Amino acid sequence: MLAFRQALALAPENGRARSNLLFSQAYTAALTPERQRQEAQRWEREVLSAEARAEARRRSFSPAPLRDRRLRLGLISAEFGSHPVGHFLLSWLRALNSERFALYCYPSLERPEPESARFRELADVWLPIDGLSDAQAVQQIRSDKIDVLIETRGHTENNRLGIIARRAAPVQCHYIGYFATTGLTEMDYFIGDAVLIPPEHDSHFTEQVWRLPRTRYAYEPLLQAPTRVGNHTRRDSFASAVSIRDDVKCLV
Repeated sequence: MLAFRQALALAPENGRARSNLLFSQAYTAALTPERQRQEAQRWEREVLSAEARAEARRRSFSPAPLRDRRLRLGLISAEFGSHPVGHFLLSWLRALNSERFALYCYPSLERPEPESARFRELADVWLPIDGLSDAQAVQQIRSDKIDVLIETRGHTENNRLGIIARRAAPVQCHYIGYFATTGLTEMDYFIGDAVLIPPEHDSHFTEQVWRLPRTRYAYEPLLQAPTRVGNHTRRDSFASAVSIRDDVKCLV
């Protein structure tokens, strides 16, 4: 964290360093949720100019026609491939009603894995944005007349939160890839569930928490689970090893 703070002291507008700091701080118990939210809110103030923030606030969109066309769902993600988030995304995208929704995929990172082809097959429009600046990507998404825009990175590597902060679509949400508030004024919803975000934790988020009825972690399980070897018990985690602090171990 010290390295990121030093980088920000030299370049406060460095969005990548600020996101890395926020992500790293989530692994320490030293910051309260309120302080973490306040730190997240600094991101757009430091990264975007006052003019860019004001333009995002003024941006208006025409109401989506409910009868003339399908709703256009945009998805900004770096995980359209062999990635844990990709596995979660694929399960519900396969269940998406193609008669009601047109799917626009905006990969922020092109992945060479074979699994990427599955997303291409599901998309009505596949448009990589890794070569576009945030401002250019915003113009593209606005011209596509996206109704609902979902991003999946939050403050993790290869995120494109600058697109969200500039208001590319009338409704903007975060889903699956991050566990805390983005702190962005223009992020309307954080898609979660009652276990991940109990109602009493709503104040930790600048977004409106949109709880799914069961869990946000829906996926397609393996057709055949691996055979268990031996009689010993294994303790596994969906998180990286760095998040397993001593106080977490005490809960096991």
